[in-house]
Amino acid sequence: SQCAMVADRSVEASSPVDESNLLEESIGDVHADLLDGFLRWRKQLEMYASADILSREDDGRKLGGIQWQDDANLSMQIAEIATYLLVWGEGGNVRFMPEVIYFITELALSSDALSLDDLYPKQVPVVGEVSEG
Repeated sequence: SQCAMVADRSVEASSPVDESNLLEESIGDVHADLLDGFLRWRKQLEMYASADILSREDDGRKLGGIQWQDDANLSMQIAEIATYLLVWGEGGNVRFMPEVIYFITELALSSDALSLDDLYPKQVPVVGEVSEG
């Protein structure tokens, strides 16, 4: 696992393993390795004023109710990793066009959370109305 790799690095460097930071450091490593291209693409996109995108540091986006207790950055990294993997996994037709996957990931991360009622409004049948189908 990634936590074991982080611990091994500490052992190789002859320093004690700090178990309190293993998870945070391993998530940071996975985030850096997996999303290197996405983060570079996003940085380039931030330079265009017409893109109207907030920098990651100024981004106050909500994470759909999930929040790491002590570290908002860790929560954001987990959300970005999960969203990227979901988009990549479902993006069979665009898998070899990373810019498209980055763009869809950015759209998903910056979208407003909707309730299911907003997506699927309940339609109350009218008495006496015949439904089609």
